[in-house]
Amino acid sequence: MDEETIQRILETAPYASLALRGKEGVSVVPVSFAGDTEAIYFHGKRGGRKMEAIRQSSHVFVSIVELGSLIPSYFSSEEGLACPATQFFASLEIEGVARELHSLQEKARALEMLMQKYQPEGGYRPLADESRYANALEATAVVAIAVEQIRPKVKYGQKLPAERWERICRFLAKRRSPLDLETLRRMEHYRKEEKNNENP
Repeated sequence: MDEETIQRILETAPYASLALRGKEGVSVVPVSFAGDTEAIYFHGKRGGRKMEAIRQSSHVFVSIVELGSLIPSYFSSEEGLACPATQFFASLEIEGVARELHSLQEKARALEMLMQKYQPEGGYRPLADESRYANALEATAVVAIAVEQIRPKVKYGQKLPAERWERICRFLAKRRSPLDLETLRRMEHYRKEEKNNENP
């Protein structure tokens, strides 16, 4: 998976699953996030479970999934078996070190990134105006995860035999939902990428 695709997933995925190890063991929680291949940011309650776990252990894992189309079994086989049913997706497993931000300036910068991702149309006073947001910034926990490793995984049928791959494409083109059309585009992209990797 190329870096441009990784960045697109980071920019468009609506949430991430954050794996933490705290006093009560391992937990996985969904978080809204923003960031890039260097660092990921999220926020929460200063005294919440996430923050308590991070103070116990700063080593965290993040899973981010970009969903493609559901593929019914009959899209890829005429045999009538359930086995070929699947879900296409691309995912990122990120390993990193979490650090709570303390300066209002760092917090404001991170929260501005979140606002730009989830409210790109604007309509709010920029968080750089710290005087207006000072109390909220003080009360909010903001975390930066320094990315140490990204492990991408892609499942868009790129390794399927040509006949089965083409059959799935025909069914997706016929069903023709917006996600199906986007899945077709991704299938083409990853199929081409796979062939390029086989024949450098």
